[in-house]
Amino acid sequence: MNKSFEKQLVTAICVMFPHYLDAEKRDQKIILAMAFMVYLSSLLGGYAMYVSTYFLLKHGVIAFIIGACTTGFLILHDQSLLATDRRRQIYTKILISAFLAIGFTMTNNATKEYDTLSTELIQATEKSNANITIAMNRDIEKVEEEEREIRKRIEIAGLRINETKQPLIDARRSLAAFELNKEERLQRIREAYSPKYEDAQISDLTVLAQQAKKFASGGEGTFIAVLLAFLFFIIESLPAILRIMLDDGDYMKRFLASLNVMRALRDQRIKQQLNFASADSDIVRNILHMEIIDKKNEMIATNFENTEEMLILDKRQKILDAGYNPYTGESLDFVDLSFFDRKKSTNEDKNSSTKEGEDTNFKENNNQNHKQEQEAVFDL
Repeated sequence: MNKSFEKQLVTAICVMFPHYLDAEKRDQKIILAMAFMVYLSSLLGGYAMYVSTYFLLKHGVIAFIIGACTTGFLILHDQSLLATDRRRQIYTKILISAFLAIGFTMTNNATKEYDTLSTELIQATEKSNANITIAMNRDIEKVEEEEREIRKRIEIAGLRINETKQPLIDARRSLAAFELNKEERLQRIREAYSPKYEDAQISDLTVLAQQAKKFASGGEGTFIAVLLAFLFFIIESLPAILRIMLDDGDYMKRFLASLNVMRALRDQRIKQQLNFASADSDIVRNILHMEIIDKKNEMIATNFENTEEMLILDKRQKILDAGYNPYTGESLDFVDLSFFDRKKSTNEDKNSSTKEGEDTNFKENNNQNHKQEQEAVFDL
């Protein structure tokens, strides 16, 4: 593989290339695989979001925009997996992958079996309505049974009319009272069961819910759908899986050591910045400290390859700790206020200013020659 292309590929996923070159071959191979899978899994995740959104909204443009934004987000998120030691980001990727796998499998199957699922919903509604009708007829039958019992009483009382007429009279009165409110009772029963009847609701959400019920009950095609969802999940979450595989590897040990140092330098820089803003701050020292911190960060990023720069940095640190300029013997925060007086006198006396200018140029030339002989430490 071309070295420059390899560098661009791995640095795009926040890999420190010098650490990558020094890492074990196993880690290098895993990092390369992760660099490729970041884009493949992100495209797959974007496509899954497009399919799910299109199923729900039936709007191609909106679905495409959401899918493209999802792809971009996943690429940026997955590229940063190797730039942190926090596992929270890895778990977030796995959760997103699981959500996309489930959503894509359900909406994709629902799209393919839309007519079948709609028919099942209609049949389920008809079955529910049939059960309601059976329950209503059972209550109506109770009313009819009550009427038959009264008429049977009349029949029995008619056979005993020679003995006594009273049972027959009572039975006929009961039948009259029953027939008086029979239709009203039947109407109340029908009205009580009428709201329970349902029309078949066919929509994207109901079809999707029906598909979910089939999966939950282990219906036809569930095994294949679950298998495809699992394969989708594996591919989509592969960057996170590869990141976990690198946890105990040589590269992550080198990176985490550098990360801890960079965090320590970050805290030092924050301290200098806070001191810089205080009323009694030593601004020159703050600036020099921050310059050293920036140089240290650069050396960490390059895996301490530039030994000459390290020697210069060591000399700078010693000078800063000593607190004086080794060339002049003056304090690092010394400011020659007489410079402003000399400038004022220059404006008043041109001849004097010319002479002083020549002296100044002579001194500057001597200083420049001296700096060429000595290695630069601070650009003061």
